[in-house]
Formats: sequence, structure tokens, C-alpha cells
Amino acid sequence: TKGSTFPVYLPSGRLTEQLNVPSIPTTFVIGKDGRIVAKEVGTTNFNTDKFKKFLKQLKEERH
Repeated sequence: TKGSTFPVYLPSGRLTEQLNVPSIPTTFVIGKDGRIVAKEVGTTNFNTDKFKKFLKQLKEERH
């Protein structure tokens, strides 16, 4: 989304295999507890109300 920044990792080697990355791009959303809460393979439009709502709810969760 506009105005937001996200870390980007370009996979290679063992981590690619461990995370089961079948192609690039593969997007992971990681929760506060360090677990994968969403995975999207391929290109996706993340600039949607549904995805923004998902991120907002994730941000508001307490662990």
C-alpha cells in the first residue's frame, strides 16, 4: 500500500526449500509471533480493501 514499507528477501539456497518457494514472487506475511500467516505465490494486487483490512487486523492483534 502507498506509504508503507516492507522488508524484501530474494531467496536462494536452503531457505527457499525450507519455505517451499515454488516461484518468484512468493509473498509471505509474518505475524508478530514469527509464524507465517499468509502466503501468496505469483503476482498479486495487494492494494485492495480486503488485504488492507487483513493487515490492519493483524497489526491490532496482541501476543
